Amino acid sequence: MSQQQDNAPSGSKRLVFGLLGLGFSLLLFEVLASVVLLHVYRGEADAAAPFDAEPTPFASINLPAWVLRGLRDPAPAADATAPEFRAEIEPDPMVVEHPVLGWAPQPGRYTHTFFRREDPAAPWEHLVTEVTIGPDGARSFGPHDDSAPRIYVFGDSFVFGTGVHDDQTFAYRLQQAFPDHVVKLFAFGGYGMGHAWLRFGMLEADLRPEDRIVLGYADYYDARNVADPARLRSAARFRATRNPETQDIRRTTPRIILENGALSVDYLEFNCRFNAEYCESRSPSRRYKRAVSAALMNDVAARSPGPVWVVHFQGDTSNPVLGMLDDDITVVSALDGDFDGFVRDDIEGFDAHPGPYWHHAMGRRIAGALRTAAPVPRTEP
Repeated sequence: MSQQQDNAPSGSKRLVFGLLGLGFSLLLFEVLASVVLLHVYRGEADAAAPFDAEPTPFASINLPAWVLRGLRDPAPAADATAPEFRAEIEPDPMVVEHPVLGWAPQPGRYTHTFFRREDPAAPWEHLVTEVTIGPDGARSFGPHDDSAPRIYVFGDSFVFGTGVHDDQTFAYRLQQAFPDHVVKLFAFGGYGMGHAWLRFGMLEADLRPEDRIVLGYADYYDARNVADPARLRSAARFRATRNPETQDIRRTTPRIILENGALSVDYLEFNCRFNAEYCESRSPSRRYKRAVSAALMNDVAARSPGPVWVVHFQGDTSNPVLGMLDDDITVVSALDGDFDGFVRDDIEGFDAHPGPYWHHAMGRRIAGALRTAAPVPRTEP
């Protein structure tokens, strides 16, 4: 046997070296993929995960999935000619600190004005809406009988009706559909299911069996409930682009914690300027966020003396959270595809919040769902 043959690596050695090289290549790709996806996660608005399904623990698998999603559904190009926007509320402030909710509207009558202009040299166009907050902190629709059964509606700015008048909200439509009830709209901008759960706790002692609970739910609530760092970063970007004068406002946000099946709450600084370390931290898993959403809604239903509806108004029809809800909760799907025709208007382009057509359609759909429920006997005062 020649010296050259003696020095040649055996087949087993070549296999070992090949496997080591493959392992090193995969490890390097995993590290690079993790760096790329870290940037992706940080850029996702409202902490929406960049995957259609639950991501695996391996970035080297998740990265191609994200790339394929981008090829299938590319992001729209930025519009360099987009109008300039701003908003004003009179009297100001409308929003105040709240010891339980973090922030809440204070009672009063407000004028909410939206402005836009196509060019810095052009005059501002404006749209004016009237907002009334009652003494109890709910959006108000006039005098009512305190002994009448109540319909409590919880949610965020979509449910609240940012950008529409009091009498254009879907809660007002419910009031018209159920004149023998009192509709109380406990929703507000930036809220999630955690805020609904906390407000429900404040009202629980006064609830009666004939009262009805309507929980607005959108997929993006999952991030809000747990004060996802990506959600806080998204809010910071929104303030910088749409309301730069609010960038130094400090605000406390509740963070819901689910541990061993039990729900609890703590509070964090919402503004990343004053909570940079938390804002830079890693987001909770998507599975955990979904579990928190389901636990919050199930807890409300378990404690409510009357029936509970969950209105799913934005997100994916296959959202697993809906399948995690208890049987005594009635789910009302109110996504765009559930309506016979186009309903997703906005407030005339001044803002992306839904406009009167959406609220009209939502009111009819929710009223129909409430009417199909078995009547609840009224408790005499």
